[in-house]
Amino acid sequence: MVKVFQDVAISGATRGRAGLEALENFIAEGGCDIVLFEHLDRLARDLEVLMLFYKRAQHADVEMHQLHRDKLGIFDIGILGTFAQLFLEELSHKTRRGLIGRAEAGKNTGGRAYGYRSKALPQRDGKSDGSVMEIEPEEAAIVHRIFTEYAAGKSPRQIAADLNAASVPAPRGRGAGSGHWKANTIYGHRARGTGILSNELYIGQHIWNRQRYSKHPETGKRVSKPNPPKDWLITEKPELRIIDEALWSRVKERQEGIDGQRTQAEAKGAPEPVPRKLRADGSICFQGC
Repeated sequence: MVKVFQDVAISGATRGRAGLEALENFIAEGGCDIVLFEHLDRLARDLEVLMLFYKRAQHADVEMHQLHRDKLGIFDIGILGTFAQLFLEELSHKTRRGLIGRAEAGKNTGGRAYGYRSKALPQRDGKSDGSVMEIEPEEAAIVHRIFTEYAAGKSPRQIAADLNAASVPAPRGRGAGSGHWKANTIYGHRARGTGILSNELYIGQHIWNRQRYSKHPETGKRVSKPNPPKDWLITEKPELRIIDEALWSRVKERQEGIDGQRTQAEAKGAPEPVPRKLRADGSICFQGC
């Protein structure tokens, strides 16, 4: 054995893995004449990647060997590579089926919205039975503050600046004085239901499957895509309501008014806004300052 290459705890479906790229470079430099692996899916679970690796190995006069199978040819690569890729697709379907069951049963399906915490359910037959959400009082108070201040006319940028000035932990930086609030954290994307002001969970309505994810075929990055409303799974959870209907309606009215003004400005051919950024003290800095 000349050298060992590995990508610890990284999926074979991930492109651009350091270990795999190092192996490809090693082969190109004439570092070995045989590549030995436990199973083909340890190289990759993408048939396109596997076939490209096979071509590069062939060009460098390097053989590909799998334990208990010895040398692999193009037919072996095609068959085993197809099964490796199908395994991931089937796993995705089974995982989704399980998540649907959890959502219908009112259990957590992953992630945690700001203002809530997870509560483990009693074990069933000695095994975990999942968890449910419950309101986290301190964070819920911040959520109510954000809605109230926005409804009163304060901008998301100013709200974020005030929260940072008060050292309120942000959703992605929980802990005393950690994290950083941003305007986008508060406003988000209305159509996709992201951002605190667009999260229906605050009015006791849990929406699952609002969007789906897939990997870009070239970059391998995870990309979100919105699902049509008919595919959403909506569950009423009045025990999770933090914002009353009157306050929610005032926020929605203001959002719709701002969106309407933006649409009218675009229709009239208004110039693009000057790029700007938010200073640490909450003041706005325009381009060139």
